[in-house]
Amino acid sequence: MNISGSQFVHGSHSVSAPHSAVKSQQTLASQKLMLKYNADKITLSHAAQQAQTTRETGSDEVRYDLINRIRSEISAGTYDTDEKMDAALEKMLVGIGG
Repeated sequence: MNISGSQFVHGSHSVSAPHSAVKSQQTLASQKLMLKYNADKITLSHAAQQAQTTRETGSDEVRYDLINRIRSEISAGTYDTDEKMDAALEKMLVGIGG
């Protein structure tokens, strides 16, 4: 026999009739009412609303010409230039207040 301790022992509770698979209409109505007033709510940001609209309308256009051009530049070693690095560094410094 294994005794785990008193933290797993609970107090007594009432004896009730067996659970019925069919709930009364009153019980279902009260559950729906509770769900109506206790339901979680979310609010989407403007950006999330735009993304949702884009997804729903199917206007999420992929710019394959740009993707292919950048892939080619990366492969050729010409994508990262000193000018791009300087611009990125400048934006980073401005962003951190420098």
